[in-house]
Amino acid sequence: MQQIDINGWVATNVLHTFIGTRANNPSARRDWALTTIWVVTMDALAAGLVLMVLSSYVMWYQLKQKRRWGLVALTAGVIGCGFFVAGLA
Repeated sequence: MQQIDINGWVATNVLHTFIGTRANNPSARRDWALTTIWVVTMDALAAGLVLMVLSSYVMWYQLKQKRRWGLVALTAGVIGCGFFVAGLA
């Protein structure tokens, strides 16, 4: 019998990479409908978030009087994201 220890990071990784097939048989199709629904939903969510971010940049750029503060907020967000990504490594 094989025992697998799963912590929070492993569970999060599985949820982000889960495609519904066995790891030792990547040519197999998804083995149940719920995994297909999960994958399609997560792909739609990711596409929606990208669209939301890009459209918010367009709207921010059109507000000339708020460009300076928007640039400050954008810079702070990029720096904060950089610290987060560096912390993961």
